[in-house]
Order: sequence, then C-alpha cells, then structure tokens
Amino acid sequence: MRGIVCCWLVAVMAVAGTVSSAHAQSKDGKDRRVMIINERSSDMLRLYGSRTSTGEWEENIIIDPIRRGAKRVINFDDGSGACFFAFRAVFRDNLTVHKWNINVCREEYWRVAD
Repeated sequence: MRGIVCCWLVAVMAVAGTVSSAHAQSKDGKDRRVMIINERSSDMLRLYGSRTSTGEWEENIIIDPIRRGAKRVINFDDGSGACFFAFRAVFRDNLTVHKWNINVCREEYWRVAD
C-alpha cells in the first residue's frame, strides 16, 4: 500500500512539474506582475495587455470582472522578455481606457479612476 501511495505521489508531482514548466516565463528574473486597481464607478469586464512590439491586442486576460473598488495582480510575463506593454480596459459602462508604453518590469500598479 505504501508503495502505491509513493508511486502515485511521484506521478502527481511529475504532472505538476510538467504543467508549471509549460507556462512560458522569461529567464531574466524580472517581476512582471502589475496590480490593476479599479477605482472607477464601473466594473472592468475585459483587460488586454500586449507587447508594444506586436501592434495587435492579445486576448482578454481576466476571466472574472474586476469589480469597482477592487484590485487584482496580473502577471504579464509571456516568456518573450518584453517589458513594455500597452493596456486596454473595457468597462461595464462601455468606457475603454488605454495605457500606452507601461514598463511592467518596473511599474507595480495601474490605477484606473473616473
């Protein structure tokens, strides 16, 4: 029985290691996490973050809305080593807000307010 549990644990750890290594991460050790702070009177429904070198918006990166008055930490490390991104936030009241050339390797937060 103990051998079965041991083998099962090794198998679970191997799968977990494979999953975590599948997520692309830059090798430079820079922290690309940015706290998104929604100080608007409307919920943030969608958030896009794209490298400035792409010229196109990537897909929406939040599953659940960031409610008014709430905040959420987002990791913008896409494995490319890029630090400069453009942000686009779409709110329930149909307002769209952009932030151009944000350095996610240095900035710790993006505060969106009315």
